[in-house]
Amino acid sequence: MELSTGVLSEMLSRSAKSLEDIYEDIRVRLRFESYLQADESGWRVAGKGHWLWSFSNEDLSFYDIAPTRGSQVIDEILVQIGDGAI
Repeated sequence: MELSTGVLSEMLSRSAKSLEDIYEDIRVRLRFESYLQADESGWRVAGKGHWLWSFSNEDLSFYDIAPTRGSQVIDEILVQIGDGAI
């Protein structure tokens, strides 16, 4: 079976949309873990520098791509839930 780049892209987009709730549930769970390993690595988005952030432990892994390496990313992922904060 041959798949074009466009078909693969559409499949990935649909999969991402169907997993949004699970992704958000994992992000919320991060707040309640007793420990997390965190790391960031350079990442390109449309040729521009971004950062791939990783938060994980033995039970879960969460990844987010952000345009900055600053601490505000940690605040957005680990502190701000919905409209409020911890």
